Amino acid sequence: IRKARETKVPLTGFGVLTAEETKVLTIMGFPIAYFSGWRHASSLGVPDISVYGSHDAVTWALATQYAINMTRHYFYQHTRKNLKSPYLLVDIEAGMGGPNQTWNLAYKLASLTTAAILHIENQDPADKVCGHDVWAKVQGQTNKKEPKLVIPRKQWLSKLAAAQEAVEVGARDSHKPGIPYILARTDSADGILEDGTLLTLDDAIEDIVAAHEIVGIKYAWAEFNNSGIDDPLRLAEQVFKRAPGLEGLFFNVSPNQYKNQHPVRSKQLAEAGYIGQF
Repeated sequence: IRKARETKVPLTGFGVLTAEETKVLTIMGFPIAYFSGWRHASSLGVPDISVYGSHDAVTWALATQYAINMTRHYFYQHTRKNLKSPYLLVDIEAGMGGPNQTWNLAYKLASLTTAAILHIENQDPADKVCGHDVWAKVQGQTNKKEPKLVIPRKQWLSKLAAAQEAVEVGARDSHKPGIPYILARTDSADGILEDGTLLTLDDAIEDIVAAHEIVGIKYAWAEFNNSGIDDPLRLAEQVFKRAPGLEGLFFNVSPNQYKNQHPVRSKQLAEAGYIGQF
């Protein structure tokens, strides 16, 4: 992460699900292996609406660790060259419930696996949809745009605080030298509260500033409701101005790939303060 900030070249990773995908990513030298909730849901043949068990994230992280370590071992045996181990970025959705469920999941990942980054979103876990898919496909309304239901900021911050405490305790209990980072993800740019209040990019900016100032979160990620560069740049400018202690932003490239509109370039992201993309 420090190198990404200094060189202004974002860390790049891909979603992996199988051992074969993990092996290829490790051999090619990508720095991030991403357990994506969307990838996992699609492998089960279901929409990305958090219908799988919270323990799946732990099971996947353990299986991915094994695939990475075995790939590195086998590669060294045949080439006498050491491969770097990619960092595990784990999608824990909206914490699979409230603060207690979030604490439990974050603790298990911190104490039992080598997960380096856990990301938690502010969608309502009881009515979640895919973060970058703002079309209401679950309801069959492919021609209608529907905002994502998000929880009040105070509730989201309580989950972030629970996760932050859990990874610290989990790392301590397992005697690990490092503590996983919590990546705060906000879907407010195209969100709606339960009372019908529509949210905007300004609310996403407020989310990130509050996560940093109140909980001490160092890294954040916002989902955008379009595939252009203007909103990511405006968000970065505002959050770094108001929260100068924030260490970096992450960016989801998926919307730009499948919509094939206004491609966002890594250089633009890096210069604005984005240190990771996937």
